Amino acid sequence: MHSIIKRSFIIGVALNLSFLLMPLHLAGSVFAASGRAYPPEFYAPPTAPLKLSTPTVVAVDLTTPHHTLAKVSGEKITLTPATFSRPNMLTINGYPPGRAVTVSAQAGIAKFTVEAVYHTGPIRLTATVDTAHGPIDQVATFVTVGKGNPPTETRYAGYTRFGTAAEIAQASEPKGAKTVILSSGLNQNLVDALTAAPLSALLKAPILLTTSNQSIGQDPLSAIRRLGAKRVILIGAVDNATIRSQLPRTTSVVGYAGANRYATSLKVALAIKAEHGNLSTLFFSSGNNANLTDALTIDPVAAENRSPVLLLPPKGGLPSGYAQLLKSAATTYVVGAAASYHVKLPHVVALAGVNRYATAALVNQRFFPHPMGVVMTNADGAHLVDALTAGPLAGKMAFPMIMVSSTIIPGPTYDYLKSVSSSVSAIDVVGGSAAVSLPMESAVEEMMQ
Repeated sequence: MHSIIKRSFIIGVALNLSFLLMPLHLAGSVFAASGRAYPPEFYAPPTAPLKLSTPTVVAVDLTTPHHTLAKVSGEKITLTPATFSRPNMLTINGYPPGRAVTVSAQAGIAKFTVEAVYHTGPIRLTATVDTAHGPIDQVATFVTVGKGNPPTETRYAGYTRFGTAAEIAQASEPKGAKTVILSSGLNQNLVDALTAAPLSALLKAPILLTTSNQSIGQDPLSAIRRLGAKRVILIGAVDNATIRSQLPRTTSVVGYAGANRYATSLKVALAIKAEHGNLSTLFFSSGNNANLTDALTIDPVAAENRSPVLLLPPKGGLPSGYAQLLKSAATTYVVGAAASYHVKLPHVVALAGVNRYATAALVNQRFFPHPMGVVMTNADGAHLVDALTAGPLAGKMAFPMIMVSSTIIPGPTYDYLKSVSSSVSAIDVVGGSAAVSLPMESAVEEMMQ
């Protein structure tokens, strides 16, 4: 087996419902005249960050037996890291947010099931007791779901970097993919795969690595056939006649390659714009080979939001064609080393630490304050290639990219992991044990307990 899959994406959690939250009356609520004994009260699980899709039974104590019904509704919570937002998917007895659900009460207790996905903070629930004289005693409480089981682990690893990419592709699109992206697996061309991550996410087209710029190789060819791809997109150096001639004849081919890596990243950005429409957010990273981890760090964010990753040269001005794309950008993020380049960009937010690990921590703190899982990779240069194709998968699951070295968990990585330990339910490891050792994997798992 090339990979070890140990995680179930839906984890049931047994909760202690003995914690009593006192009622909070909403301003403007209309209450009946005297005659009621006590207001209803919520019994809720202990406060803790929400993890995976976890049903939770919440009891409303109606206090007096003659109260027969409780109408319950929940507010939609919005996740707002920086300029991005994603609604909290919340249901009560299967109904969507904002819709009141009538719940029968027995022995003064009305029980209903809350199911939510993604932690953004507490979920506010309200309940109204109905009587023959109309609704009375509307109360509200904030409910979160308990931590549950220790995080589960998944390792994506092939015998080679090309096999690892094929394993990630299969995990990303287990039912197959109409389109795949081919990029070079050679060290001098690794940046092409990094800029392709948002296009990959947009098209649901996993990224595969060729064994050279003149040969596709058996692993990616097998993956193309296994996924049932009918279209292949060639990025950068692999967009040439030799590679095209090796593709299955049943596939159509599209190429995005410029005169250099900067022109190639622009072509990919324009392809995203053509598919996705106006681009209000752009990410910029260094085009220098020594700083490619910066692009890897931002890939999950760019993939999740379908926003291009553009490369900047260490010296000189803005590459040709960038200025036109910038006209529609309301926000521009410059990540890592590129923040020190002498290029003027509009609406800039710089996310740059003293090293690659600090930069990654800044990005993750901003965009993934409460992730349900993390993708762990070795940020040392020799192992960077293993994580090249993981950005779209991480973006799909809203997981941050976690940087470790071969021997230690760097300080910024450690601090970030501790800050999210209460919400992480899954640890995805990219690469074999030579890239991320078993002791390193175990150390991170212990931190997440």
